[in-house]
Amino acid sequence: MKKHWKRKLSLLLTAGLVTVSLSGCVQRLEPQPDQTTPSTTEPAPLTEDECWQQMSAAADKLLDLDQMDLSMNREYRLTGAEERPSIQMDMAMNMKLRVTDSEQIASGDIVSDFLGVNISMDFYYENGKMYIQMGQSKMCVSQSLEEGLGGTSTQSSLPPREVVASLTSERKDGSVTATLQLDPDKAKEYMNDVVAGSGGEQGVSLSEYDIPVATVTVSWDEESGYLTSYQMDLQVEASDESGETATGRVVVKMNYNNPGEPVTITPPDDLDTYVDMGDDSSQLAA
Repeated sequence: MKKHWKRKLSLLLTAGLVTVSLSGCVQRLEPQPDQTTPSTTEPAPLTEDECWQQMSAAADKLLDLDQMDLSMNREYRLTGAEERPSIQMDMAMNMKLRVTDSEQIASGDIVSDFLGVNISMDFYYENGKMYIQMGQSKMCVSQSLEEGLGGTSTQSSLPPREVVASLTSERKDGSVTATLQLDPDKAKEYMNDVVAGSGGEQGVSLSEYDIPVATVTVSWDEESGYLTSYQMDLQVEASDESGETATGRVVVKMNYNNPGEPVTITPPDDLDTYVDMGDDSSQLAA
């Protein structure tokens, strides 16, 4: 398919005009002042309504895809008093996904560090079978794709407009980046859903935390009309009965690679060597 990345800005290059005049037997070159000025065509800034309309259309267009190549990163840093244990979690996932009426196929890798426990795994999913390799261990479990991903969402819907306190945007090189400052009181439920959805069973609940700052950053390509990245960045804090305060930061980011382009998913060539666990997924945590 035709690639949709195309620069929207162009620079007109012009050459200086040089006139030649003769005086007797002496040839003299005199540079003629350049009468043209290189120009750039700057796109007009988007109004808030235009920005919201473009952003919503880009998110909807992404949701309509039946195949996707994406990466996701999440970072939790919640620290407090000695009696309140710190929570640290990092996760990076790369995944290719194709879901149609006739097939569900996905492959990728996940690297995570949760409370000091490091996990690295490769996975391949095909029509009800999740193949997982962790080190030398290879297992196959019968489960849905959602179960296989632990509830991790690959799609991030935009926050409702009524919870957005301010919206600014920047257009550059055919791309738009919008920054949304959320009203923490109004957006608490939305933010908790995104954070929990990005972590699956290891998701962190924000219900006990205040969120003084909540920022969502969304980018999309104007030529193709697809969303290309989504990030939520939260500052969180909470006080216990003793007055000790826990503070932290939660960041969830997704990048969508070449949306709209065909995705090639290649299965491992040794699927017959994976141990079939039936529908018993408890062994995956062992």
